Amino acid sequence: MLQAEDASFFSYATRVADLCGWEKSKVFLAMAWACWVSRNKRIMANEDPNMELLVNGFLKMLTDYQEYSRQVSFSPHQSDTHSFDSWFPPPPGYIKINSDAAVIKGFGAGLGWVARDVRGNVVEIGCKRQAGVYMVDLAEAMAARFALLHAQTRGWKKVVIESDSLSSSPSYNPEGGVRHILML
Repeated sequence: MLQAEDASFFSYATRVADLCGWEKSKVFLAMAWACWVSRNKRIMANEDPNMELLVNGFLKMLTDYQEYSRQVSFSPHQSDTHSFDSWFPPPPGYIKINSDAAVIKGFGAGLGWVARDVRGNVVEIGCKRQAGVYMVDLAEAMAARFALLHAQTRGWKKVVIESDSLSSSPSYNPEGGVRHILML
């Protein structure tokens, strides 16, 4: 086993994954994350959070991320025909940003985005929690705004934004979703 003084958490997590496999390591990571969040809530906010809820929430978030990642991953060996269910590259010289939001009762909204170049390489990602009570369409618009504000701070002048929200833009594509090319 690794020496505690010499090993990072990443080293331990990698070791657990090597020994136990991915499924068991997901549970280990969820429990470790829940312990850390619980510790911070107790020390910083004098709260007593529900550990089971934290672990299950993290596992759900991880599963959702894996599904999202599987759906948006891009391979140059894919067919030249694209459906809206799979990622396709932006025009040359552009950055493409996919944004999304999730509204969770009692949590608020989770906002996220991923920016990729024309080859499908991830350029940057962003996510944040927005406390409050939101309608899904508003949360989707907030996620797109969050992404576009970041693009503006980075100086990206040519951006394609894509969201699965049906009403965050008047340019709805009946085949599914919204696609825009923006000049910032």
